[in-house]
Amino acid sequence: MTLTTHIAVAGALGAPFVGFANPLALFAFAFGSHYLADAIPHYDYKLRYVFNGDTHVPSFDLIGFLIHDCGRVAFDSMLGAVLAIAALGLENFLANPLPFFLLGFGSILPDLLSALNAGVPTRLLKWNQSIQNFTHAKKLPRSIMAILSQVLILAGALTFIHFF
Repeated sequence: MTLTTHIAVAGALGAPFVGFANPLALFAFAFGSHYLADAIPHYDYKLRYVFNGDTHVPSFDLIGFLIHDCGRVAFDSMLGAVLAIAALGLENFLANPLPFFLLGFGSILPDLLSALNAGVPTRLLKWNQSIQNFTHAKKLPRSIMAILSQVLILAGALTFIHFF
């Protein structure tokens, strides 16, 4: 699932609790929502060096990694934040920025930990990856239906954020 969709889903589920829930509880809630959202069949874009699904990974190129992989992840994250803030309303976000930031960050952290696990496996990162593997639905191949599933989940979550 795209990071944008994870951010929107966590925002939709967690936003109603922002005014009175502990920010760390919201972070934990968003972290858990990531695994639940990944259980829905969906499309994932490919990265060049991590999780690309190909048997042949190109030799590492720092500039290519920064532009292609890091750039794509950064754009995806920023798009999710901008869409969630737009749906929520800037004044609502500015009234409680830390809880909303923790919702967004918690929702994408499992994928970031999985990327770290690919390069520097530790017990914690392997534990996260085992949960990811267990809860992750089969990734849909790139198709109209796969992309439509992302768009529908994203639209539903943003609509819920806006009208909660």
